[in-house]
Amino acid sequence: MEHITATKVKAILSQKGFSPLKQLGQNFLVDENITTAIVKAAGAQEQNVIEVGPGLGALTGKLSEAAKKLVAVEIDRGLFGYLKEALANERHVALINQDILKTDIEDLYKTQFDGTDVLLIANLPYYITSAVIMHFLLADIPLKRMVVMVQKEVAERLCAQPGTAAYGGLSAMVQYFGRPETVMKVAPGCFYPRPDVESAVVRLEIEKTAGEESRRFIAFVKACFAMKRKTLVNNLIKAGYDKTAVLTALGQANIDEMARAESLSSETLQILSARLADKRQSMGSTVSETHDCE
Repeated sequence: MEHITATKVKAILSQKGFSPLKQLGQNFLVDENITTAIVKAAGAQEQNVIEVGPGLGALTGKLSEAAKKLVAVEIDRGLFGYLKEALANERHVALINQDILKTDIEDLYKTQFDGTDVLLIANLPYYITSAVIMHFLLADIPLKRMVVMVQKEVAERLCAQPGTAAYGGLSAMVQYFGRPETVMKVAPGCFYPRPDVESAVVRLEIEKTAGEESRRFIAFVKACFAMKRKTLVNNLIKAGYDKTAVLTALGQANIDEMARAESLSSETLQILSARLADKRQSMGSTVSETHDCE
């Protein structure tokens, strides 16, 4: 597939009558050095790869050269049609025209891959970044590694340490599955159209697989961070946990009763989650599964 430059992007958009859709976060990557670096950082050679939001295929083309098999999921019907033509001769590349957040990741894996490990590599639309990341982390598939381009601010949250301004629920949830690291920063000039923010590439080696325990922990973290100005104790009581059990668990872990969730590491939250696993009152409040804990 021909390399996608800014000039090429403008020509394709003009020829096809496309316009970048702001609501879909369509800022097309046009720097070949960045796409090459992403593929290298991901270790994509001869691997099974899922790409989200391939757009006009700048990263897709590089991945198709390296991957054993590539499945790219694109929501935009026009871009999907363009990619079908551009990648028509790539037999090991499958394109799917769907909304990734409405896609059953487990079913996609079973129908497209052979049971071996898979990588998620993507230049993620900023408006669904955290939702896509959690969608994959909570899917019961053999996800080996995640390498994603995100807004720099989100990268900072993903990698943040407890007690820092950037640390929050998203940090704790992602760090449950592994230790994220920023691989590189990416300037706005590497995209067309040029975004208003800087970007960064984050790599996450997956150390824990999805399951009942992980889902319980994610629900626990959402409860802990539900109201940022509240103490951990108040948030957990609001979520339906028994107050005495919460205070006992905090005491056993040497955590101050006035502590807030953002002061606790993912590991500490995992300990509390395990100790409070059966201490939630059935009549208590519940936490929305869609609550955003960034």
